[in-house]
Amino acid sequence: MNKFKKSFTARLITLVLLPVLVASIALTIISATKLSDSMNKSTIEKLQGATRAFKAVFEQLATEQFSIDENGVMYADGKDLSYFLPIFDQYTRDTGIYVTIFYEDTRRLTSVIGTDGARAGGKATDAVIADVYRGGKEFTSLKTPVAGKDCVVAYLPLKQPDGKTCGMVFTGIPRDTFQKSVRDAIISTVLIAVAILAITVTIAVFVVRTISRAILGVSKVCNDLAEGDFTREPASDGINRPDAVGDMVKNVNSLKESFTEAIGGVKENIGILVKGAEGLDTAAGESAQSMTELTNAVEGIANGATTQAQEVETSAREVAEIVQTVEEINESVKKTEECAAEMKKNSDEVDDNFKILLKNTATTIEKLKEIIEKMKHVQDAVETVTTAANDINSIASQTNLLSLNASIEAARAGEAGRGFAVVAGEISTLADQSNNAAVKIRDIMSNLKDETDGAVNMVRDMSAMMDKQEETSKASQNSLETLIGEIAKTRETVENVKQNADEVQKLCNGLNENITSLSAISQENAASAEETSASIMQISEATKNVQDMSEEMKQVAQKLDELTAQFRVGL
Repeated sequence: MNKFKKSFTARLITLVLLPVLVASIALTIISATKLSDSMNKSTIEKLQGATRAFKAVFEQLATEQFSIDENGVMYADGKDLSYFLPIFDQYTRDTGIYVTIFYEDTRRLTSVIGTDGARAGGKATDAVIADVYRGGKEFTSLKTPVAGKDCVVAYLPLKQPDGKTCGMVFTGIPRDTFQKSVRDAIISTVLIAVAILAITVTIAVFVVRTISRAILGVSKVCNDLAEGDFTREPASDGINRPDAVGDMVKNVNSLKESFTEAIGGVKENIGILVKGAEGLDTAAGESAQSMTELTNAVEGIANGATTQAQEVETSAREVAEIVQTVEEINESVKKTEECAAEMKKNSDEVDDNFKILLKNTATTIEKLKEIIEKMKHVQDAVETVTTAANDINSIASQTNLLSLNASIEAARAGEAGRGFAVVAGEISTLADQSNNAAVKIRDIMSNLKDETDGAVNMVRDMSAMMDKQEETSKASQNSLETLIGEIAKTRETVENVKQNADEVQKLCNGLNENITSLSAISQENAASAEETSASIMQISEATKNVQDMSEEMKQVAQKLDELTAQFRVGL
């Protein structure tokens, strides 16, 4: 049993945890991949937004044209644009994003610092020049060299007021910084997944072990019932649980207790029935012997009148004993009838308990269906939270763009807008944090949805197990109904015996009256002897019938005793 218990618990834990482990590993890998792709896309989109904002700002500065002087200083409508360099530097410190304005294909205004510690100059790569400056298209890349360092970049063409491309707008971040952010995010995701998995495994093992102990306890009680052993202790594991498992343990224990009381009552009543049958058989034998002696007495009356009076007195005493014996037989039959009625009552109670068990099992199945429906509502709620997280992500992106525009306007305002620039930077930081939180919420909701799906499947398996238990209970009820039918037959037999015993008592009373009359009319011995002989023949026949019926009742009682011998109730 211990080996089976360990094997069952191990299989149940494996059945629950193996899909969870496989799903968790797969989801972690998929989440890490999607997170990397999402951060790539998010970073490109962030750079695209910043590039578009700077492009819009600069194209609004020139109503006539952009130009440069012989020193490479860039102008807009003759106004020196070098005042943007501190703004670019501040923006880079706040956001980590480099900004560069190209005139034609050469850097003129930039926050990129070269390896020599000075602002980077020089031209863009050939691919960028071909696509953006000459082709007028947008260019994005996760790996493009900028001043000797690989960067994640976004380029847009800068146009003159007449629509002609005169340069490019660039934003970018160092690739090693970007990769570190991606690695940190993936590591955080993996750590969160491992923590959730550890908690899930711990809870699952605890729940499975608890349910396993309860199921094994119920299985042991059911095996004892199947083997007819009602002497062992009832199931105790899981009995205090407030769920369907606890109800199952309580119902099985109640069923065992009802069975024990019913079978014990049946066995006890059968013992009484056997004793009654044996007593009836003995009394019938004694009656037959008494009839033989009475016959001899009647023959003695025919042989001599002297001994007639003595024989009559002897016969009277013997008939009185017969009457008393028949009365005892009748009393035993009455007790047997009462025992049979009690057996039928106990059997009906057992049948009622079976019906209650079937009703409780059906109720348990309905509760499991309600649990499945509620867990579906949880799934719907998870999808709603995921949608809300996506909305938060969208709002964070819009807030970031507004913060960037606010920073640019603050820069244009000069010293008066410096405080507003700090607030805009804080808003940008909060937008990034909101975006990251929304991503984490989506990941957590995805894991929660998968865990909820697994729980729904487990509850459905439990529902199938309860269906099988209901079928087994119905089969047991059919067997009990068969036993009730046998008890009813026994009761009918006892009633027949009672009727015959009443008839014997009536005959014995008649015999007693005849013997009394025989003593009063001794002068008519011959005629009276013939009448007495005939009456004795009738009594002998009736006694034989009683003996046959007692033997039949004894056989029925023995058969019932054999049928219930397999049940051990500790009485």
